[in-house]
Amino acid sequence: MKFWIIEEGEKRGPLEGYELRELIEQKKVTDETKVWHEGAEGWANAREVSLLKGEFLSEDSTPPPVVVEAEQIPVQRVSMDLLWRRFFARWFDFFLYQVLLAFVMHSFGMKFFPTNPEEYNLFRLLISFLPMIVIESVFIQAFGITPGKYLLNLRVVNQEGGLLTLGGSMMRALRIWVLGMGMQIFILPLIAHAIALWFCLKKGAPIWDLVPGYRVESRRMSGLQWAVFILAGFGLMVGLSFVLGPEAEEFAKTALEQMNTP
Repeated sequence: MKFWIIEEGEKRGPLEGYELRELIEQKKVTDETKVWHEGAEGWANAREVSLLKGEFLSEDSTPPPVVVEAEQIPVQRVSMDLLWRRFFARWFDFFLYQVLLAFVMHSFGMKFFPTNPEEYNLFRLLISFLPMIVIESVFIQAFGITPGKYLLNLRVVNQEGGLLTLGGSMMRALRIWVLGMGMQIFILPLIAHAIALWFCLKKGAPIWDLVPGYRVESRRMSGLQWAVFILAGFGLMVGLSFVLGPEAEEFAKTALEQMNTP
């Protein structure tokens, strides 16, 4: 578990448990030093943090101080409910963007699927993900949510529980596209998902939230809210099929013909 402290008015961290205890032994951290750790609701005095209470008991206190080694500190566990909701929210946003992108491209007389490899250029590469990163960054910075996160009662916040800066939200979205979505290149998304799952199970958060100290807050979902999300997802799939169905069929047919051509 990582810790952050307020030292001379400045935030310091992340610190490992043993590092924080060394500072307590050196009297550089007192029982009134403000401390925050992953999963905490807010900043608290060091003596009020359950994992540090034993460090501030006097010698004649009962029970006696219990020294907790760093390896004994429990790793924060993330619930499977939260993992699945984050997964569904991410892919909902992705498919929603694909529908909007296809609609805009068709409005300008462009095809979503190129008919030959020469049509894969820098412009197509950029529009495949850059606007999505910008849109998501604006939503996260302004509201802490995206459409998918809104439907699934999720909200992205910083260490203090506030909204991210625009730069922070943009870097987060870029990391997700590369490290979480694998840039949608062949099997890279599966590999990226597996690595993200490992970080969540071992460290309590994916790397794009773990490194800067961001977290995703969640509220309980009612049956009605789940029903709304399922209906919205079904409608999105219908819209995607309607917008891209004929073009996808033509693209697949052309690809098969090119593969069979000697």
